[in-house]
Amino acid sequence: MAVGALAAPREAGVRMPEDMSPAGFDDIPVVRELSPPLTTVALLLTEMASA
Repeated sequence: MAVGALAAPREAGVRMPEDMSPAGFDDIPVVRELSPPLTTVALLLTEMASA
């Protein structure tokens, strides 16, 4: 979904990240290879469940 969230606006002429800068969650490795890189939040699910 992150790739689509970056591609669709770009195809409509939106400049990334000047006009829009989406962020994601789960910190999947592939988003680090996107251009521009996608800001993500890592969810520490094991630690959250323990707490």
